[in-house]
Amino acid sequence: MALAPTFRAAAATALAAPILVLLVAGLGQAALRRSLDLRDLPGPGGVKVLTALATQNLDRDGLTRLTGTLLPLFPDPLQALRAVVAAGALLAVAGALLAGRALAGPRAGLLAGLVAASFGQSLFASVLQCPDAPAWGLAWLGVGLSWMAARQGGA
Repeated sequence: MALAPTFRAAAATALAAPILVLLVAGLGQAALRRSLDLRDLPGPGGVKVLTALATQNLDRDGLTRLTGTLLPLFPDPLQALRAVVAAGALLAVAGALLAGRALAGPRAGLLAGLVAASFGQSLFASVLQCPDAPAWGLAWLGVGLSWMAARQGGA
């Protein structure tokens, strides 16, 4: 009977730690974006996506379609695009968390998530206004889910 509170505390810690890593990653990326002057819309596809959104050409590509579905939630198309890019960069951190956990356990998952959160390529992609961050994030999420499925015996 005395093990039940310990088990609950361990389960709460196991759930809270990855969420904390994702929160730190998101706040770090947001602080980086706030500290830079992004008025020139850095990235190879930012202007194209915003032009397609302005002309209601939502079928241009996947990033434009995804950003177009989020337009009602944001007052400005640029804010919607930045939200999609930020979410994509966080998906890379989540994928690294899952992959590290599957390969070497919970502590390695947390370390892999922290490395991904501070990795230059991930931070750079979170600043660009192009499909790089969502593509990078989905790729890493796919890697993490694949390793988790293989560990569970599902792949």
